Amino acid sequence: MNRIRISAIAAIAAGAAAIHAASIRPAYTQGNPDLVVLIAVDQFSAALFDQWRGRFKSGLKRLMDEGTVYSNAYQSHGLTETCAGHSTMLTGKHPRGTGIVANEWFDTKAGDQV
Repeated sequence: MNRIRISAIAAIAAGAAAIHAASIRPAYTQGNPDLVVLIAVDQFSAALFDQWRGRFKSGLKRLMDEGTVYSNAYQSHGLTETCAGHSTMLTGKHPRGTGIVANEWFDTKAGDQV
């Protein structure tokens, strides 16, 4: 079970890094993909991904072999909360552009923390 969890975390980190890095590189001349998969794992470094790379099998190995992995990618916004970061990876926009600026916020109309 632990190996599966570590492998899943590694694949998620690679996907997250790939999505962001792809947004800062020129687009390929190929057509639009039929499917885009974003896998994100908070606090999973490229070093850990590389450490477990040789142990990937089946689906994770296929993602590695046939997908694109950017091991030196970053997000250019300063807010590192989960919701804002994931919205940035999915859209390529900064948090202010996605409307998801934090994990929680204060709703002034309702007077509640959301």
